This record gives sequence, structure tokens and C-alpha cells, in this order.
Amino acid sequence: MTNPAMTALAGTVRTVGPPISIARAGTSEPTADLEIVLTGGAQGSPVILRVAIEYNMELAAQHTPVLSDAANPAASVRATTSSRSTVFSGIQTSEPGAGVARIFRITNTRINGTQISYAPPSTGPISAMVQLQREDPTPAAIPLAGATQTVAILHP
Repeated sequence: MTNPAMTALAGTVRTVGPPISIARAGTSEPTADLEIVLTGGAQGSPVILRVAIEYNMELAAQHTPVLSDAANPAASVRATTSSRSTVFSGIQTSEPGAGVARIFRITNTRINGTQISYAPPSTGPISAMVQLQREDPTPAAIPLAGATQTVAILHP
């Protein structure tokens, strides 16, 4: 019999502060941090998560984004990155339960402004599209509200 108070795991993505204004000439321009607010599930049940983020432009090569759990900041996870994506795998945590939130914060993401394809003097948004998946015990996508966020604004 299932617990009637238990709800399905779900999340919401938001930026921490407004999008950051970045320069076209910079090779390592910061973006706004992202937060994923996870709710629901069976409170205290262990779960392993995977977060994948796709950007609409090139990431800076010298920086590795970091994901931290507000409930356990010492247990941060470093990303695997490619030219336009960041993946955090093997995030060990527990389901927060109904009416409780667990917050993950993604920091140290930087964009290579020299790779921007907008023609001067154009400006444009730099966006991040976030996907959240349960890796274990049963692989499944976790629905996210606000999965696409503007993290920076290009200025000439």
C-alpha cells in the first residue's frame, strides 16, 4: 500500500539573482548561478540523481562548474563538461518528502564570449536548459518547472 502523503519527485529551476551582463570579448564570463529545488518523494529514501545542462553557446574551457546540496554543502559534485553542456552524475542524496524542499546550487559556470555568433552590435540571452533524472534505484526523468533559464545577457 502506498503512502497517501507521499508525492512524486518534482523540481523547479531558478536563477540566483538576475542574469549577468557579459562581454563579447571575454573568454571566461560568469553566468548567474542556478538552483534546483527538489520536492516530493518518500522522505529519507536514498536516491542517486543526474543533472544535465545544455547551453546555447560555448562554455569556458578553464572552469569546472560545481553542484552543491544546501543540506550538505561539503558533498559537492564536480561536472563533466563538453563545449556546450555540463553533466553532474552520481549525486547521492535522499528524497525530501511531501512539503519539504532540497535545494541544489550550481556555481562556477562560465561562458566563452568570443564564440558568440550574434553580429555586433546585437545583444542576446544566454540560456541554460536543465534536465533532472533519477539514476538509481529506478532510472526515470524527474519533471522540472522552469527548466530553461536565462543566465546571462550578451552586450557588445
